[in-house]
Amino acid sequence: IAEIVRAGVVELLPPGIPDDDRTREWLAAFAEAMRHCRRREFTEAERAYSAAGDYEGVAQTLLERANLLVRRSRQSEALPVIDKALSVAQTVGNRYQEIRLMLLENDTPGITMFCENLHPATVAEALTDEFTVEEVWSFLQHTTVQQQAAIFSYLPPEWEVKLAEGAGRQHMARLIEKMSHDD
Repeated sequence: IAEIVRAGVVELLPPGIPDDDRTREWLAAFAEAMRHCRRREFTEAERAYSAAGDYEGVAQTLLERANLLVRRSRQSEALPVIDKALSVAQTVGNRYQEIRLMLLENDTPGITMFCENLHPATVAEALTDEFTVEEVWSFLQHTTVQQQAAIFSYLPPEWEVKLAEGAGRQHMARLIEKMSHDD
């Protein structure tokens, strides 16, 4: 990250500014200040949503913060943020946020429980809401082939085609084998 910020900022520096230790120290301080600003912005947004009673907004703010931390390879900092966001998303029943957070955390037990405790139609509906084919398969890989087949049977036909194209023959054969004859 520091190298990316450094490279971007060096291009913005006026000509003649040397690329030396002092400039590198300044760039490191600048990068730290930017991280602090983002952290403060997330905190302020979370407070504002909370004060307004918009808990989906709180969960989305936490999700965005966790996503940023994960992208920056700061997984240990992201985990408590993900847990808090997941708790809020589950409380308000926002399935999209729940799935997005479980994928971010790669939460196999949570995904398995989600798929097994909810009706397959509910899971199918949630998965067709703004997820890519790769994300849906990434989510479904954490549950049994039988459960995948049950969920698959409730997907809209265009999603069945997309997922079939992205699954590979061997996996689709196992999935179709587990589906009932009327699916």
